[in-house]
Amino acid sequence: MYAFTNQTILLTGATGGIGQALAHQLTQQGAHVLATGRAELPLQSLAATAPDQITQIVADLNTRTGRNHIIAVAQTHPLTGVIHNAGLQLETNFATNNAPDNAPDNAPDVTSEIAVNLQAPLHLTAALLPHLSGPAPFLSFITSSLVLAPKQDAPIYCATKAGLHSFTRALGYQCAQSRPDVLINEVFPALVDTPMTAGRGSGKDSPETVAIAILKGLQNRRTETWVGKARLLRLLNLLCPPLVAKILK
Repeated sequence: MYAFTNQTILLTGATGGIGQALAHQLTQQGAHVLATGRAELPLQSLAATAPDQITQIVADLNTRTGRNHIIAVAQTHPLTGVIHNAGLQLETNFATNNAPDNAPDNAPDVTSEIAVNLQAPLHLTAALLPHLSGPAPFLSFITSSLVLAPKQDAPIYCATKAGLHSFTRALGYQCAQSRPDVLINEVFPALVDTPMTAGRGSGKDSPETVAIAILKGLQNRRTETWVGKARLLRLLNLLCPPLVAKILK
């Protein structure tokens, strides 16, 4: 196990939920965090908690311009790790929104979730993987227990997380051959108490609990980190996949 002291880590979606908890815990462990977010004021509030350890990067992952800005800033630092935490989930019903009598403007917008949840991690990884250095470099991808089976009201989100899961697995194969020093880590949370999940279900894991599990997984060089109730879902899926599909639906 190693500490995060003096490591420089890029963290996307740093201003709320899991990202904010990760930023606090990383700085408490002595890391320098390159914190990204779309809005300047929340980033300023976060940076005020550890002004010497947090570099603010105001950028929109939904745009290539925003992603290029993040890459440009990250490449000026001795980067040791990247945590792809930012995520966007919108409730969408294709069956009703795409009814034949609907106007085109009522069709679901698929671009933003795909850009933030899938395109951005791929773009940043392609640019920053060659730049990773240090004794224990890593790339961490926060997907979801929904990679086991999708839920009904967020088909685009589930599709992007399933795609990111597949990408992470393939990237792990490639790095095992060409960059064995780089840990490829995937995190599988269940339902987490964040603004994104407000009003959705109960018995949620806290962002702090999830952040602790993520960092412990990285310290122990795990390729997979199943968090909280996701560990039970994983076991149930081995025993009875139809039951897990029913639960997650």
